[in-house]
Amino acid sequence: IGVAPSYEEERFCREYNLPAPTIIPNGIDISDWSADPRRIREVWQIRDRPWAINVSNHSPVKGHASYLRVLKDLARRDPRIRGTIVGNSHPAERWRMGRLGIQGGCWYRCRSAVRNVPVVTVRRSVPRRDVISALQEADVFLLTSSWEASPLVVLEAMAAGTPWVSFDVGCVAQHAGGVV
Repeated sequence: IGVAPSYEEERFCREYNLPAPTIIPNGIDISDWSADPRRIREVWQIRDRPWAINVSNHSPVKGHASYLRVLKDLARRDPRIRGTIVGNSHPAERWRMGRLGIQGGCWYRCRSAVRNVPVVTVRRSVPRRDVISALQEADVFLLTSSWEASPLVVLEAMAAGTPWVSFDVGCVAQHAGGVV
């Protein structure tokens, strides 16, 4: 079973002599996107500046280092630009450190790295309605993951009417409204 037709899934099925994949498309509840934005630009002090957002938890495969490099380069061209990574950390599973409140994934690396890219902020524990509003209000959504199957957040950017740019991961190249 796959979430979108892709060469990768078809190749896997052929390689293991399996029937062609059945496609069950991924989706979102469009009613989540019908509410008016909550003025997150003002609350987060973005205001009228160009705004590139990334919504993904702090896992190394999410490519936050690439996101930060892109924003640093864009800030050289337009110092008004702002970026936001919205996502929670993964609990530190190794040695069960998450139960002690120690953050996992790339959380600490990202918190440290934004010191060198002052146009970017990192936000966690953002209520769902505010995440939706941020996606609706952003100028562009950037997906910098190095691995994804079917990134739901690209569909969310589409539902928000926000243009998106993504690395070529999973089935993202099959979605309209963005640049891969």
